[in-house]
Amino acid sequence: GLSPEYRSSNPCVPRGAVLKIVGGCRGADDVARLESLRLMAKSLDVDDSVEFHVDVPYSKLRTLLGGASAGLHGMLDEHFGICVVE
Repeated sequence: GLSPEYRSSNPCVPRGAVLKIVGGCRGADDVARLESLRLMAKSLDVDDSVEFHVDVPYSKLRTLLGGASAGLHGMLDEHFGICVVE
């Protein structure tokens, strides 16, 4: 879970909350960005509250999105927004 220091300064974060980052890696730049995010989570001591789901099968994607409380679409250069439509 989140560190006691973080939780005490952010009481609005529910106990057991998990950030699930879901997406694909299209190439070396994406792989580097993923590694950077993993290192950031570790450096912030929240790595046990962050899950990375990379290139998951469609059935798993549906399960992850179906169980989400909120969503954030952060893809750069998404020209149509198909992820939002799906």
